[in-house]
Amino acid sequence: MTFRQFAFNNVRRNSRQYFAFFFSSIFSIMIFFIYAAFIFHPDISKDPTLGKMMGEAMTAAEGIIYGFSFLFVLYSVGHFLKVRKREFGVLTILGISDRQINRLLFLENIIIGVVSIVIGILIGMLLTKAFFLAASAVFDLKELPFYVPFKAMGLTTAAFLVLFLLIPFFSRSMIQSSHVISLLKGSVKPKAEPKTSPLLVLLSLGTLSTAYFLSSQGIGNAPLLWIMVFTLVGTYFFFSQLSVYLVRWLKSKESFFWKGNRILWLSDLAYRIKDNTRLFFIVTMVFTVAFTAIGNFLVLEKSIMRTMENEPFAFYYLSKEKPPHKDVTRTLDEKLTKAGVSFEKMKTILTFHRVKESPYPDPEGFMKWSDYRRMTQALGWKTKNLQNGEALALKSAEAQPKYILKHLTVPKTKQSFRLSAKPQVNFLPHSFLVYVVPDSAYQQLSKDPASTDTYIAYHVPEWLGHFPKSHSLETKLGKQWMESPALNKENEQPFARGFTLNSTKQGMNALLFVGLFVAIIFFLAAASFLYFRLYADLENDQHHYRAASKIGMTEWEMKQSVIVQIAILFFLPLIVAVLHTFFSLQLSQSAFGVSITKPAAVGIGFFFLLQLLYFGVVCHRYLAQLKRILV
Repeated sequence: MTFRQFAFNNVRRNSRQYFAFFFSSIFSIMIFFIYAAFIFHPDISKDPTLGKMMGEAMTAAEGIIYGFSFLFVLYSVGHFLKVRKREFGVLTILGISDRQINRLLFLENIIIGVVSIVIGILIGMLLTKAFFLAASAVFDLKELPFYVPFKAMGLTTAAFLVLFLLIPFFSRSMIQSSHVISLLKGSVKPKAEPKTSPLLVLLSLGTLSTAYFLSSQGIGNAPLLWIMVFTLVGTYFFFSQLSVYLVRWLKSKESFFWKGNRILWLSDLAYRIKDNTRLFFIVTMVFTVAFTAIGNFLVLEKSIMRTMENEPFAFYYLSKEKPPHKDVTRTLDEKLTKAGVSFEKMKTILTFHRVKESPYPDPEGFMKWSDYRRMTQALGWKTKNLQNGEALALKSAEAQPKYILKHLTVPKTKQSFRLSAKPQVNFLPHSFLVYVVPDSAYQQLSKDPASTDTYIAYHVPEWLGHFPKSHSLETKLGKQWMESPALNKENEQPFARGFTLNSTKQGMNALLFVGLFVAIIFFLAAASFLYFRLYADLENDQHHYRAASKIGMTEWEMKQSVIVQIAILFFLPLIVAVLHTFFSLQLSQSAFGVSITKPAAVGIGFFFLLQLLYFGVVCHRYLAQLKRILV
């Protein structure tokens, strides 16, 4: 048997431990390849807007996938080395040198890496067309044709080949300094029962409670950094202290502990949790990041799209020039008329003055009542007449209620106003507040203002009340107008509802589309960590259950015990991560003012089903390994 055959047989013999690592590597390579194929697609690169946006999003995702894959592979290989310490000790006694062990590790990594790359790219090729169809539907594009992505193949092969070549140089140092005796002992579990500290148990409860309370108060009232610190500290001590304390408390309840086969799995559970504290902590935080990222994408998308959909006018033009460019709006008039679209063009001039009571140093905007009434009547909104000395506030989503003035005074014109009603929706493109005042008061304000803005709005009745498609006339005309060379000035702000809505939706879908697959990779890696830990204890569990069978435990009772322990190992971090995610999303909901309970529940439910499926596969394989010792 040659040395290469020996390395190949090592991989084949340890296939059980390599299963999760091999599967997760293939999935990461497959997603990396598909994203690269999408980036290099000829039709995507032709579209300057979408191509740039998708290129940046996918490139960022490729970097995240590659970096996380490196850490995942390093952790996995390091785990395999610890599990195989006894094997390396035997080889050392038989006369194998450190150089030959290095070569063995190198060959094993290359074998696994090359096979993973080949299978990952082949599966990616099979799924590329389906991915293109899904991307076309998500981004509302014409169907992307299939092509042979040679560039994507080359990039994926080179990137992951380098990764698998580098890993042995990092992993070998993990056993380089170990003596033969320590290698032969392998990884033996300590027998002492885990102990807990009452102070650390209280610390876990206190920090988690504080983090959840601050999250429920909203992002404006709670420093995000402190919430993260409390969550990290509380999670770590939850697994190392609080959960162990709960297990010991259950063991002290004789009516519970001595019922059925609970004595079998509870006796070992406290040790498993304590011994796997760092693993549970890492897995929980990885799950939390994956869930929270998807949830925040949904919050952000819903918030932005709600704001954009509330924009009532198909087009508007805001200019600080005096006078504004007539050619800009004349071009749009001609395009709409040529397309046979009926529209109403409305104009107003906003004047800006310093308000005595305002907490802001910048001047506040004032609008003529007759112009406001004309625009709102065109939209079908009800309005209330203003009397002398009254004003109406137009509030945007960004303006906080405490900054809305009940009374305001303009020192320059010596005019005073009081609010006549509750603030109305601000359809103007100004971030904070604009006040509508009677025409007579506006005449005085317009004589010597600090500055003025010209606002021209286009109301198109047939386009109001529905979301424009990417290939609709509204979107096409908007794109042509927004990309007009005449609009390149700093003091001009154009807006086309259809084009902007579609561009925003495509951008948010890109983030969600990319983030979903990255979250799945994080999720699979976290589940794989649990798999590695489970099989690290296989030999000890085999001795444990062999002894239990000799004292009368049935095979079914032992299976129940194993299933319960594996279920706790797989689902305890998941449940804690779901709690973290729920409270973290409270921050996002308070910041953006939208509720995403239903979509977040659907997303978490999807990951829960994935974990349940993975749990079923792992549990079946593990029970099969234990059953061998009982036959």
